[in-house]
Amino acid sequence: MKKTIVLLLFVFLAIAATGMGIWEGTKSRNSPLEQQVYIWQRVWNEQHKSALSQSRDLFSELRILALQAHPEEGWIVPKITMPLLKQDGRPLWFVVRLDGSLTNMDNHEISEQILQKLAVWHKAGLNPVGIEIDYDSATSRLPDYLTLIQHLRTQLPKNLKISITALPDWINSPSQLRALLQETDSSVLQVHAVLSADKGLFNATLANRWITRYSKLTPNSFFVALPAYSMAIVGYDESGAIVESEVPLRINTKSKELTVDPEIIANFMQHLERSAPPHLKGILWFRLPLQEDKRAWSLETLRAVVTQQPLVTKFSVEFLTTQPSVYDIKLQNQGNRDALGPLEIRIPASQCMAGDGINGYRYESGDDSQRFVRTEENNIAVGKEGLIGWLRCEQINKDRVEIIETH
Repeated sequence: MKKTIVLLLFVFLAIAATGMGIWEGTKSRNSPLEQQVYIWQRVWNEQHKSALSQSRDLFSELRILALQAHPEEGWIVPKITMPLLKQDGRPLWFVVRLDGSLTNMDNHEISEQILQKLAVWHKAGLNPVGIEIDYDSATSRLPDYLTLIQHLRTQLPKNLKISITALPDWINSPSQLRALLQETDSSVLQVHAVLSADKGLFNATLANRWITRYSKLTPNSFFVALPAYSMAIVGYDESGAIVESEVPLRINTKSKELTVDPEIIANFMQHLERSAPPHLKGILWFRLPLQEDKRAWSLETLRAVVTQQPLVTKFSVEFLTTQPSVYDIKLQNQGNRDALGPLEIRIPASQCMAGDGINGYRYESGDDSQRFVRTEENNIAVGKEGLIGWLRCEQINKDRVEIIETH
């Protein structure tokens, strides 16, 4: 009888443990994806203070560009305002960017550079939780990359996690990629700006395919890096397109802007939330917006995407009287979504003697309606405003202005 009771108790506990395991697994799959963000400027300024304070509730950890190696520039140490990071208090990652064109890497020199800069961080009271190596190596160099990570394992403090930024192309060499990932604690799969610039900044179909395949190869947790910025093709050379992003290249040519609609990224993130593949831990956003960063999304737009709020475009027109019957026309973005300016603005007005459009708008005069037609694809960030032209008219009906955003 006692044996029967013991056996039944054992079966009950086994079933209960199994049930808890199933529940915990379901809980893990249904939990929201963690949100982290890169800070990617070489020189910090006052804008970082407000960007950090306003993003505290959005991002759990910060990944800081802390060291960079380039074959022509050598070692670059970003000028980080470390007291801001200490005051912020969120967990930090020390990100090392190794240019993809580096072919003769000295692993000892790399580890020495990292250890020296880590000592500076520690002296400033910053204790990163991990090191992320961002090296866009060719797939053929993955064995060398593996040797680098193995070397760093022997040199870095044992309490530091090691992560890498992985490229989708590496998935086509599964055995080499798997060997590399086994040496890391986690990784970041970058799915933006990984194709030639002519093919755009982001492709949701390809990104989903890469994430699915990658999740089957990695033995550890991983993040997906998504774009919150735009870039531009400003020219071509023998290696392909010359791309401008957060750093102006000052090339005096007509550029082709490469953008990604926040709605597309929002839908993609929600898809990942609903059907996260194994090992996917969260999203890493590139990059934290600064107020004057013209190619980053506004923080308001990024907030709406991260918190899955409806994205709203809302433009308004304001008339500024500079002298009698002369009006400067100012366009404002009052929504929560960065967007191209309206296609057309129609202003009921009579007895108009002159007018002109500026900043990507052309003025067209009519008998009882004055039109400002967009001629350039200028993005207007949330909260931003700008003049689009001026009018000299005796009468303007400001309450009947028509803003046409799409055809």
